[in-house]
Amino acid sequence: MTEAGTIQSPARLKNLFVILLLACGPSNSEKLWESYQESLTEDILIQARRENPGLVLNYTPDMLNQTLIILEDKALTMAGKYIKHLGLPTPQRILGDRLTREILRETSYGLNDLNKYISRNEPLLLPDQRTAYNAILDRINRNTGGIIFLDAPDGTAKTFVINLLLAKIRQQSKIAIAVASSGIAATLLHGGRTAYSTLKLSLNLTQCETPLCNISKGTGEAKVLQECKLIVWDECTMAHKQALEALDRTLQDLRGNGKLMGGAVLLLAGDFHHALPVIPKGAMADELKACLKASYLWRHVHKLELKTNMRVHLQGDAATGRFAQQLLSLGNGKIAADPTTGLITIPNNFCNIVESIETLQTSVFPDIRRCFNDHKWLCERAILALKNDSLNAINLQIQQQLPRVDVSYKSIDTVVDIDQAIQYPIEFLNSLEPPAMPPHSLVPKVGSPIMLLRNLDAPRLCNGTRLCVKNLIPHVIEATILTGCAKGEDVFISRIPMVPNDMPFQFKRLQFPVRLAFAMSINKAQGQSLKVAPINLGAPCFSHGQLYVACSRVGTGKNLYVFAPDVSSAAYKLTPTGYDWGRSNTDRGNNPKGYAPSHYEKVQMSLSDRFVGFFMIPEQDIKDYATIHLVIGAPKSGTTTPASPVTQPEPPRAIPTPPLNPIGAFPFNLGGTPDMDNMNFADKLQQ
Repeated sequence: MTEAGTIQSPARLKNLFVILLLACGPSNSEKLWESYQESLTEDILIQARRENPGLVLNYTPDMLNQTLIILEDKALTMAGKYIKHLGLPTPQRILGDRLTREILRETSYGLNDLNKYISRNEPLLLPDQRTAYNAILDRINRNTGGIIFLDAPDGTAKTFVINLLLAKIRQQSKIAIAVASSGIAATLLHGGRTAYSTLKLSLNLTQCETPLCNISKGTGEAKVLQECKLIVWDECTMAHKQALEALDRTLQDLRGNGKLMGGAVLLLAGDFHHALPVIPKGAMADELKACLKASYLWRHVHKLELKTNMRVHLQGDAATGRFAQQLLSLGNGKIAADPTTGLITIPNNFCNIVESIETLQTSVFPDIRRCFNDHKWLCERAILALKNDSLNAINLQIQQQLPRVDVSYKSIDTVVDIDQAIQYPIEFLNSLEPPAMPPHSLVPKVGSPIMLLRNLDAPRLCNGTRLCVKNLIPHVIEATILTGCAKGEDVFISRIPMVPNDMPFQFKRLQFPVRLAFAMSINKAQGQSLKVAPINLGAPCFSHGQLYVACSRVGTGKNLYVFAPDVSSAAYKLTPTGYDWGRSNTDRGNNPKGYAPSHYEKVQMSLSDRFVGFFMIPEQDIKDYATIHLVIGAPKSGTTTPASPVTQPEPPRAIPTPPLNPIGAFPFNLGGTPDMDNMNFADKLQQ
């Protein structure tokens, strides 16, 4: 607090103070309040002096009480907690203020602003958007209630339609609640919050047969749900089916109505091409069993569709239209997969295939030493990967290029059960990197992008919010928000204790809840739009919708880069680019990699004239399977090579291929046979 107080305003200090109370659990909160109450109240004193220029004013109990009210409002918004439960004095409020505050939050929208927003945007609706828009409004106006699913693939202006619906209902002085399954998606909705915090859903839904929302009658939250006309739940496909069922039971109870959703209209919006609910250590069958379509409520859902891709509609570009169709084919599983490997062939015109991680990095962050100070440029790009272990190395490699000094922050790791301290030494705890947790050693630089790993102050600071480091202080990180509704705002982030929930034992890590974000996981990217999206597919996708989510972050294939080394030869078309690449990597004397190219490199080099032939040998006891042996030799006559030829190449190596039919030896003699050119060789290899 002392460090932050020297450089920031009282308003931002209040946010930091509440986060410390909620996340860190100070041992003596009241003493902390007494130490910083004047710093927290300074803006109220300045305002009072401005309004009363003839008076000599100082801090008064009323001013301090006003600060306590602000702190409590923030604590209630962030975590639904009164500050008396956090160790602070209870502020003096007007009777019924808490109940009124919940209603005011959902009704305090400027009528003039709503009228302007509707009149400006309603005429822009396309036919399929207007059909869905009118159908939802008709259901609300007839008070018939029920559940509607708005099926909206990426790029179909789902958020635009939802925000217009919210404005239309609020224009009529009615309550419309906007929630989303992820914090990032919530920031895109007007008045949006996360579903778990707004609906008070249990974190252990699966451990109860008939779960309910933790909302009691007579509270402000209950009053809002009783009076609301519309509840919007965006990115619903990520939600567990029991969350939907818990909301249905709660609404029926609070509203005293046995109809579906207690007679309210619930609009579910999303795309089942996206990721399904995350089931720790679960298989695909577990994800399918947990998704909304497996709920007994799904048979009552009325489905509406958005089909027009706005990226294609606005740009009118044939390439963009083709990319949108290819995305849908990918999401619908219409791209044929190899029956043996289960891998698909990426079309030539779908994206840019790169040969290495280094090329992937330079494609998204060219000239980063000069451009990293441009926040707009920084938030438009990020490398997407499947697993966190590959992200860490990429993030550190890119950050090394920044012309700044890094600062190391070490976490404090302890076991929750003190009796287990001997079994799990500190060095072991430091080595652990559970998902959704910051590393033990966090080494950011000023100018580095970081990603928040916890909901601190929704919708400003949500899990997945990207920021840019502005200042590194020993106990506080000052950063500028890059995405969301608070874009451009400076905030403080402090260390908080975090306990992973997917470990066989419990340990607590006290660390800044952030990671470097030059690269991020595909799941974290869901809900975010990028201008340039390179994808590292060094490991196979392991969950439904991951490849579709990654590819759909951009609107055109020319801004999509893919590194996928472990695929069959059919996934890489043998092109002149491949020929040139193969020549450059084989004609420079001894191969810098010790003449042990990867399978991907061997396929690319197959057009190089260094390969004078190859032959196939059937594998014993394996039907319809063979290995290809490439023979490396001198170039064909008429080709130009460097002065120093390849010396003493290793013996030919066997390359496993997909099943081949018929089995037999295919001797080729490309080097000295003029009637066999590279294209014929490529055709034979693909066959």
